[in-house]
Amino acid sequence: MSERQKDVFLDSGRFLDSGRVTFRRGLPSDDLVLGDIDGSFVTDTIFEVRPSANGFTLNEKSVSSPIVKRFPLGEDTDVEDVEESARFVAVNAHGTPCGFIDVVFEVWNRRVVIADLELSPQYRRRGLGRELVGLGLLKV
Repeated sequence: MSERQKDVFLDSGRFLDSGRVTFRRGLPSDDLVLGDIDGSFVTDTIFEVRPSANGFTLNEKSVSSPIVKRFPLGEDTDVEDVEESARFVAVNAHGTPCGFIDVVFEVWNRRVVIADLELSPQYRRRGLGRELVGLGLLKV
């Protein structure tokens, strides 16, 4: 493995039914492919906000018809006061990016913010999002 490959790939990956998925830092060449990932989600649960003595409470409520949320492409992260940012990408067995996380470190309050987290639908609910979040928190 070349020095460049050692720097890019972060771990040995994990095996799924669809093959091996590895994680690496994002590359400029990923932008076009990542823009095509379906970042929508479907839920059958909403949260009602109710006033309480200490502020508010969230009450979980099931809905009769699933709700689909789609996010517009191209919304930029405000990078003022950002000391460091990073992108980590999940790559499938064919070498195609199948998910990513963008994280930024905000200097003014010393916090890491998840600016975006998306996985292709066929790779969801397999722990890949959790691994991407872990990478984002550890590597920024």
